[in-house]
Amino acid sequence: MWPWAEDLLEVAVAMLRKDRTHGPHREAGFLQFLQALRRSFLQDAPFLKEEWPEHPLWQEAFFQSEAFKKWECQMLEFYANAVKDELSFGLQQVPSCRLVFFMPIQ
Repeated sequence: MWPWAEDLLEVAVAMLRKDRTHGPHREAGFLQFLQALRRSFLQDAPFLKEEWPEHPLWQEAFFQSEAFKKWECQMLEFYANAVKDELSFGLQQVPSCRLVFFMPIQ
């Protein structure tokens, strides 16, 4: 996702090293924002794909790759186990009238 952002960020950082006063501060900040957004989106992608499986975005080659599919399964399994563990912990620690707060949002 946005592979060009890293190359442009390297250029912006090099320019800032040469001239901190007039360098591309806003541009570098925007490119750093894109990197953070990419990270957040990719972390959420398995859950978004589960919610909207027919969205055209999932037809992109990246989301069809074996590496992504393997990672997606690992993330969904990790989340399912975390919810199960949290629910189990909640049943042991919290009175049953408060159980509703430990249920995953559907």
